[in-house]
Amino acid sequence: MQSRRSLHVPQLANSHFSTAGIAWEMLKSAASLRKNGGVVDLIDLSEVRHMRPYGVAIVAAMAELSILRGNPVTYLEPRDDQIRDHLTRLGLPAIVGQHDQTRVAPRPTNLPIRIEKTRSDSTGSEVVEMLVRELGYDLVGGLEPEIAANIDEIVLNTHTHADSEVGCVIVGQAFPQNSVLEVAILDLGITIPTHLGRVLPGLPDDATAIEKAIEDGITGTKDRNRFGEPNSGAGLNNLAEHLAARGGEMAILSGSGIVWMDTLGKWGRDVLHGPRFEGTLVNIVFSTQPGSTGVGPATLADL
Repeated sequence: MQSRRSLHVPQLANSHFSTAGIAWEMLKSAASLRKNGGVVDLIDLSEVRHMRPYGVAIVAAMAELSILRGNPVTYLEPRDDQIRDHLTRLGLPAIVGQHDQTRVAPRPTNLPIRIEKTRSDSTGSEVVEMLVRELGYDLVGGLEPEIAANIDEIVLNTHTHADSEVGCVIVGQAFPQNSVLEVAILDLGITIPTHLGRVLPGLPDDATAIEKAIEDGITGTKDRNRFGEPNSGAGLNNLAEHLAARGGEMAILSGSGIVWMDTLGKWGRDVLHGPRFEGTLVNIVFSTQPGSTGVGPATLADL
């Protein structure tokens, strides 16, 4: 019998990140655990055959939160050899206290799990390096520094606004066969709607708050942030514009709201039913093929 405080991940945690295909069963489980104290006794990945970065980020964050609170986690690794090695390359067993003796080395297509408790200026640069190296990304006009800065600002927002006990969890994977790079940035903090509600009270729902946060400058801290630096609040807005121009995608889940942009640059939104997710997940998909349909099961060969 499974523990009441278990996080069970289904066989395919690779659903497209929009309300039509999000792996919400796993997210509902994580949200319910957060609501009831956030401690996990068991993480069961035994059935998993594929996990996209956002699923890996959620598992890593929940494990890290439990361990920080002095609660050891039992980890049931995947029975499938391919996904087990993939998660080892991403560093998941080490986070839950298991050190695989086979020492599977990361690949250039992996952005192993990073749990940043303090600010870092290197995340964006690493993502851009993967874009250029693995996807042959054509960054016209020297946009590499701009894209790196946008990603770094999203990470910085976690440290500035979220009050996340686990800090910021970042994980990424390049899928060369699909010409796609996907990056998940996750915190378990106060959520965008809670933070924005202090500046713009009276917003009707969490999805509306996320939409406002994407507007240029809305989430910027007045004058300077807590690190003593200007904070424009433009990271989400600028990155969304770039992705829209290149057939990329973005989805933001925070509280009970989800807002996403598809490969054609069209926006969708929904208010999710069930336990409120106490945290924020930003999922970014870079593509070299405008109008593509994102990552799907065919990318198993890229693991």
